[in-house]
Amino acid sequence: MLKYIPKRAISLAKVYPPTLPEYDVIIVGSNMGVILGRHIYSQSKGNTSVFIASSATNRQQHHLTIPYEQGFCKLENYLINNKYVNNPYVPHSDDIKVRLIDPTNNTIQFENNRIIKYKKLVVSTSLQDDLDSINGLQEAIQDAYHPIFSPYILKNNSKQLNTQYWYNFEYGDCFFYIPPFPFTGEGEYFFFILYFYIFFQKSLRIQLFKNKKINLKIINANDNFCQYNKELDQLFKTQILKRNIEVIYNTKLTQINKNSRKLTTINQQGETKEYTYDNMYLLIPQKSHQFLKEAGLTNEQGLLHVNQYTLQHTQNKDIFAFGDITDIPIVKSFFASQQQANIVCHNVMRSLKNLPPLSIYNGYSKTPVYIGKNQITVASQDLVNGKYINNLIDQEGKHISYLRSYYWNYFYQYLNKIYYKYAIWGSPYYIFPPNFNNFKQYAVEELNQEQTQQESLLKQKYFAIPKQNQPNNQQINQDKSEKNKKQKDFSNNQQQEKQYRERLEKENQEKERQEKEKQERKKVEMEKQVEEIQERQEREIQRQQMEKQQIEKEQRERQEQEKLEKERKEIERQQKEIDLKIQQQQQEKEKQDKERQEKEMLEKQRQQKENQEKEIQQREKQMREQILLNKQQQQEKQQAQQFQAQQKEREQQNQQIQQQQELNEVPKKKQNELSKSTEQKQQKKKQKKSDSQYVPSEDVQSKKRTPKKPQK
Repeated sequence: MLKYIPKRAISLAKVYPPTLPEYDVIIVGSNMGVILGRHIYSQSKGNTSVFIASSATNRQQHHLTIPYEQGFCKLENYLINNKYVNNPYVPHSDDIKVRLIDPTNNTIQFENNRIIKYKKLVVSTSLQDDLDSINGLQEAIQDAYHPIFSPYILKNNSKQLNTQYWYNFEYGDCFFYIPPFPFTGEGEYFFFILYFYIFFQKSLRIQLFKNKKINLKIINANDNFCQYNKELDQLFKTQILKRNIEVIYNTKLTQINKNSRKLTTINQQGETKEYTYDNMYLLIPQKSHQFLKEAGLTNEQGLLHVNQYTLQHTQNKDIFAFGDITDIPIVKSFFASQQQANIVCHNVMRSLKNLPPLSIYNGYSKTPVYIGKNQITVASQDLVNGKYINNLIDQEGKHISYLRSYYWNYFYQYLNKIYYKYAIWGSPYYIFPPNFNNFKQYAVEELNQEQTQQESLLKQKYFAIPKQNQPNNQQINQDKSEKNKKQKDFSNNQQQEKQYRERLEKENQEKERQEKEKQERKKVEMEKQVEEIQERQEREIQRQQMEKQQIEKEQRERQEQEKLEKERKEIERQQKEIDLKIQQQQQEKEKQDKERQEKEMLEKQRQQKENQEKEIQQREKQMREQILLNKQQQQEKQQAQQFQAQQKEREQQNQQIQQQQELNEVPKKKQNELSKSTEQKQQKKKQKKSDSQYVPSEDVQSKKRTPKKPQK
């Protein structure tokens, strides 16, 4: 059976579209308002239509600012998206701001001119940053490289999301500014003791190595540090006295000169003074929203005047409020608004059924207080039951403060995200919805007190004795008998009863008349307000029309400027193209000239090489010819020598032959002839061999003649 329960719950869940003309509950505010909307939807089991009007997508967790700046808290746990927290069945305004609230007609108008009716309205917005109250503040705080820091994340300001935190400086004058009450983060952002501790560690090192100091001053625009918690105020003052920190009370910051790094302040007497700063951490002054002021729901301080027990508006019973926007005399904190959300949820659901609110807020509030680098104590408050047990435990900064610091810096961020995501029922983390039956006795006592006060006022009005005729103590004893007689006679005296009744009737008539007059006045005022609202709407419509016309004019001018700019850009582009073409042509010409010159140079070099090669070839030819001539000459010499040697041999042979002939003249003639023929044959053979070995060239043949062959 348990397997089918969640499926059935999901299938039966009602989805309310964001386009309805009327809702049961409209919540203005996105931080705790989203959680309240989810609680109302879940407690009513989807039978109550809830609409959330918020203008912010991400919500900054102010109570986790200091752990985030120290690097302990993650960014995903510090900035929480509203869509991550919101119930998917609860519609929202998609970041569209509220423009007007009409409490007489129970309507809300948004910036897109949409009007929605409500049965009950809950205001849970925080205060609005007043950047215009200090000249030059916005320019200085949005500069990521300027040494002015703030815990509030503004638009177009990524300084707090950067690594350049307030403690990244070396030496000089540093200031901590506290604006006038009221403002968000009272007590939660007072970490100047931690501020001093970090700078004190740096100053020791700087004094040793650079002979320079760090001076810390606190500029407080108020008489004290806490408005409604005297013990916490005294704790801050004692801690400041221990550390000899200079505090300037009742002085406001009026101007910041970013370039010269100077502050201008003004005190109650109107005296102004300038200070130079090297580092500054300031809490931005805050103000109420304009749509709340125009609706007439705020007091002089810009806060909503509500009943501190039921959190219902004193003038309009259809409006509830909780959080930093209320005028409850407590230190505003996340835990206070966390418990107030449960009270408002219960009272709103009862008021939708036309029942009186019974759940009562006991004034519980808890703020973490930094008394050292890793030391935290807790200031808790309760208006009904008095002090809490854990109020300012371990003020001296011992073991408990270290454990609490470890828990707060490392673990609480995950519990906070679980609370936002899974709707744990408030502090002290109820798993189930809290039961408010215990608060009924306080509501009954309060109603009885109001009745007794009214009766006492009536008695004082009709039976009071004037002060001049008040009897003394001695006369009281004397007049007892007379009073007894008068009392006995009073019962019998019908005239006195008639007079008393007539007085009561007259009083009732006067009351009725006064009520009628009040109603008529209210009607007149309502009519005036309606007329004013209509006039405002007409003015707003006219203003919008004027703005539209102005926007159209600006658009036309922009279009003309854009056209001119486009034409100018087109002309510049064409001129650039022409210049580029000219440059390209010049470059091409230069390239061609260079190539031509290179070709000519190469051609010259080639011709030179060819001439050199020709000369070398001619020289080689001459050398070869000379070598050949030398060889031929040598061969000719050798042949001539051989020929001479042969001739000598022949002559010798001839001589020998002659001698033999002389000896043998006749008989041997035949032998001589034979021998001569043989010799001639041998000579012919030798000549043939020499001719085959030596073949002279044509030039040599032309120049020199071959030697003649010997005759036979």
